[in-house]
Amino acid sequence: MIKQFLLKHPYTFFFGLATLVYVIGIVYVPLMDVDATQYASISLEMLNSGDYLHVIHHEKDYLDKPPLIFWLGALFYKLFGVHVWSYRLPSFLFTILGIYSTYALGKLFYGKKTGLNAALIIYTTQAFFLMNHDVRTDTILTACIIFSSWQLAEFLQSGRFIYVLGGFTGIALGMLEKGPLGLVVPIMAIGTHILVRRDWKTLFKWQWLAGLLLTAVLLIPMCIGLYEQFDLHPEKVVNGRQGVSGLRFFFWEQSFGRITGENVWKDDSTVLFFTHTFVWSFIPWFLPAIMAFFSRLGQLIRSGFKSTETEFLTLGGFLLPFIALSLSHYKLPHYVFVLYPFAAIFTASWLSELELKPSSFLKWTKVQSILCLVMALLLVVFNVWFFPVYTSLYVSIATVLLLVLLLYAYRQYKHLPEIKLYSVSVFTAVFINFLLNTNFYPQLLNYQGGTVASRYVKGKNIRADNCYSLNETSFALDVNTGINWVDGTPERIEKALKVKDELWLFTNHDGFMFAKDNYIISDYKRIEHFHVTAMTLPFLNPSTRKEVLEERYILQLKGLLREKK
Repeated sequence: MIKQFLLKHPYTFFFGLATLVYVIGIVYVPLMDVDATQYASISLEMLNSGDYLHVIHHEKDYLDKPPLIFWLGALFYKLFGVHVWSYRLPSFLFTILGIYSTYALGKLFYGKKTGLNAALIIYTTQAFFLMNHDVRTDTILTACIIFSSWQLAEFLQSGRFIYVLGGFTGIALGMLEKGPLGLVVPIMAIGTHILVRRDWKTLFKWQWLAGLLLTAVLLIPMCIGLYEQFDLHPEKVVNGRQGVSGLRFFFWEQSFGRITGENVWKDDSTVLFFTHTFVWSFIPWFLPAIMAFFSRLGQLIRSGFKSTETEFLTLGGFLLPFIALSLSHYKLPHYVFVLYPFAAIFTASWLSELELKPSSFLKWTKVQSILCLVMALLLVVFNVWFFPVYTSLYVSIATVLLLVLLLYAYRQYKHLPEIKLYSVSVFTAVFINFLLNTNFYPQLLNYQGGTVASRYVKGKNIRADNCYSLNETSFALDVNTGINWVDGTPERIEKALKVKDELWLFTNHDGFMFAKDNYIISDYKRIEHFHVTAMTLPFLNPSTRKEVLEERYILQLKGLLREKK
């Protein structure tokens, strides 16, 4: 019975396995400092204040990301309580929307089978697994971009106005999530489609203006908040500058300013940064994707950049923003993840074309299988070496299960070569992220000071107005305790101790030494800490880890030491 089900419904099995690993990551993996925990902490502060127009964090004006992720975080906190999983849940729901939109756009151009394969590819990329536990703005933005692109492509095909409304609603949500990028990427994708097909009359349809008007209306609440919080108060100092316009920052500086150099955020990354990022983050599909990209690019060049038969929307939606992002003066790996649904579609299309050449497809199945095996074995070494005390037996069992799955795939799908290729890749992706979500990340985050501190105070019945931090701030401590820990100063803490029976204090080594000299410490815990999102080989290597660890402390204070004397 099970065998028949797997043979008749392989995609149900593949998506189900991947979803199980997603759920484990959402529920089991602690939230990582800094961005994900900061956004979760801002959502908590928004919920507690009831002010949804103005974004405040730790009692300071916040101007960086638009408010949608905070609105959703506060809403889901209110519905389900303050938990890590409730913060992650809206992003996962948008991921499901993005997966369906990838399927729908692939189906629109290539048929149901290619659409399913594209959805499966993107759902099992390393980037998507990562985005759904290290939740930042890009998870929701990715879904909005592919959803709006799908809707607008449907409009170009059918002319139905309902798709314009859907497309520009997606654009508005994308802009509410991460600024003009939510508009620019769909425009580049749709613009490529119109340009290559020389469909100039489409540019002058009145529906575009109606869609832009809808987007403008949906942005009004955010614009009001930005104007009231910043433009009406030029005296405020924001990110080290005075006279900052919230509206200009949102519509220009936050995105385009990174290319022009106006944005305060800069780094020394090269224009090739996203090239090598793509290789590791599109695992296990990066090699077929690279082949598909150059194949599709070659088709575009050979066509003289003019074709009414081949679809180039996905190539334009991937390549043009990729170039723009590569020219930015500040880059982080997840910035480029928003383009991956386009890559998944042209990869699935290339693989479907390859199926028509059985001998070539068989060779690619073997190459992909060998590559997947190498990636899986590297992951085994990755886990056993870095955290060897607890994991050797566990990893061995997981590896045996992977080999059983791979053997099963080869035997059951021997007459379905295309399913065999997908099964090997999916099983590898599931294996890699199962180990990461159940072993590597949880052990890694045992070195995140705020996470460990929150476990220590759990069940101690601490009050929200008695929690301070000194010298160090951990947003993970905020979200894991459901309390926004106040950024304290010695003067502020001393004043509070004069009127309170106790305080809880999170601090570093210098803060602990200061506290020993000035406060009555009734309870404390020393914590080994490392900035886990900036992993280094000395930290990962167990033999050198102790040398790079820092100290964090969680203290219970009962009064001023000089008063005791």
